[in-house]
Amino acid sequence: MKHLFTVSLLCGAMATLANAQSVTVITKDGKVTIFDAKEVKEITFEEKAPVEEPVRFIEVEGSAYSVSNAGFTFRSADGSELTLDIYTEAAGYLKAGEYAVGGSEGLYIDKNEKYTYYKVGDTTLELKSGKMTVDYTGVDYSLGFDFILSDESILKGSYEGSLPAYAQYNNVALSACNQFDLDSPAPGEFYMKLNDTNWKYEVVLDFFLEPGSKVIPTGVYNLNENEEAPCYGPYSQVDKYSPNATIKINTPVTVEDNDENTVIKFEVADENGVVYNFTFDGLINYIE
Repeated sequence: MKHLFTVSLLCGAMATLANAQSVTVITKDGKVTIFDAKEVKEITFEEKAPVEEPVRFIEVEGSAYSVSNAGFTFRSADGSELTLDIYTEAAGYLKAGEYAVGGSEGLYIDKNEKYTYYKVGDTTLELKSGKMTVDYTGVDYSLGFDFILSDESILKGSYEGSLPAYAQYNNVALSACNQFDLDSPAPGEFYMKLNDTNWKYEVVLDFFLEPGSKVIPTGVYNLNENEEAPCYGPYSQVDKYSPNATIKINTPVTVEDNDENTVIKFEVADENGVVYNFTFDGLINYIE
């Protein structure tokens, strides 16, 4: 961060210049510059504090509030925190581009000090202006920060890595898989419910297997509207929370063995093109 202050020499300095033929300036590196005194209007001394290195943020937490809005807090190794309230024109994810502080449409960062600020120790500074640049490849994001803070200091920084929310590509680990006891299941129907540890995602996979099946065999299962085994049926879906959305499953579902565990994998995309890669790797709780 950089602080500037200026001292101007007016009356006395200009009186001296009136009687001089030239003004010679010698900088610390030995460079000499000579000015004609008649061309000099004002002498200004500017002192600059050393420019600090850009801040490298290594951790992030955040949440999506809607398809247009998300909030993130980035932390550095020394504990400084950058909190941003970000808007993306209903993209549903953090799009690549430039986000201006104080904008009101398109890609921008709301500068309300309640939701956007930089905190170092006990000092909290507002963001006056500047921009955030966003780029990404798959699940990995590259963010650049260039802000002017409320004390006129400059904050430059970066973050490299995945986002916990509001990314276009998301890897979701499901932690539980339970067979649900239907009142009147079809022969060979295995109605399975899965979820992650934070209950941000709930999944229904309605498998139809050969009658008499005791477990779900390994293989690749596809959607079949007529529920003709082996397949999964049209009630299979993902319920996502914060923001809320229901995504129908219509892509292949793979079931594999991993020692004693069963691995279930599938990928879905919502209407905004946000992709979710789901994986369950554990023991299935079947109805006895």
